Amino acid sequence: MIGNLQCVVLDCPEPAVLAEFYRGLLGGEVDRPDRRWTLNEQWSTLHTDTGLVFCFQQADDFRAPAWPDPERPQQFHLDVGVDDLDEAQAAAVTLGATLLDAGGQGRIWRIMADPAGHPFCLVWE
Repeated sequence: MIGNLQCVVLDCPEPAVLAEFYRGLLGGEVDRPDRRWTLNEQWSTLHTDTGLVFCFQQADDFRAPAWPDPERPQQFHLDVGVDDLDEAQAAAVTLGATLLDAGGQGRIWRIMADPAGHPFCLVWE
């Protein structure tokens, strides 16, 4: 082993806005002081209750993924386990998410996009 995963970093146009979106989706604490990085308008963090840390880095020329367009692929995505897809979708939309694909009848997932356009899936557990 070379190292441990420290955090997941997402490029975006507004780090603080995206940190608050993911706090609403996953819980946790935004911009907790941490010796590993400096918090400012170009960098925001979310320490989740599970120990996972997300960092949000400002990218001036950010181009959102255009799922499912292969010219601007999703680049990565998160799967978020939920008990009720309809409730989770409604809550995510209230936070600023957009539904990309409802998955059709009988599906166990919904493809959403965060406010910066990063796709993520709500997956029924």
